[in-house]
Amino acid sequence: MKTQFTSLAYLQNWKTKLVHFIIIPFVNLLLLVAVNSQYQGGFSWSIAVGTIVLNGGLLSMGSMAALFTMDRTLKIDREMATQRPYSFKYWFDKAMTAIICGVISVLINDIILMILGAPSMLVYRSVLIVIPFAVVGTILGFVGSIAAWTMINPYFYLNILEPMMIIISGALVNVEKYPDWLRILSSCFPFSQIIEYVESGKGMVVRDLLLALLWLIIGIGIYMHKISIISEKYQEMY
Repeated sequence: MKTQFTSLAYLQNWKTKLVHFIIIPFVNLLLLVAVNSQYQGGFSWSIAVGTIVLNGGLLSMGSMAALFTMDRTLKIDREMATQRPYSFKYWFDKAMTAIICGVISVLINDIILMILGAPSMLVYRSVLIVIPFAVVGTILGFVGSIAAWTMINPYFYLNILEPMMIIISGALVNVEKYPDWLRILSSCFPFSQIIEYVESGKGMVVRDLLLALLWLIIGIGIYMHKISIISEKYQEMY
């Protein structure tokens, strides 16, 4: 797992750590809080804490994709596909690294928000849900990177999904207030109910976790299909 951590570019020095773990989450926080204040007429701690949790999930998602992309760059993925395509340790180490990064991001920023005066109940709910949410982000990172495995751009699907998550997660506006088509789109991804739970304590978390499990099954199906293509192509080489 140590190798996985050293493979993440943003963990190479304190400046990149500061940017990814604190600056980016707080920039997104200030942006969403500012937008919300235009309509609500004041600062919203629930939006602030919800955004921090969302950023933790997105960091896990991006970390999972970055780890697999590094293997693509080094052509380790070809050897893995032909020699040990179903290695539990190979994927477990990547998943745990992505989850840990997401959890640390949320915990660090929760501490900062508590110092700034965030309500303890909001912070408590975010801590309670941080590991499941990081797991959800990691699953979507896996699905996105595997779906783009044979594409030139390894981040093709992640580049679509990550910015979209800020909208369809309901971190800024409750999903129930969305138009029908956007509400349907949001219900296809396992973020909105967890974010609603963090912000109001009323979200159906189990629904999102079951939806994440469905995404994992879809990802495994895509993975098996990609493995058959890649292993056949590089079987003689490895």
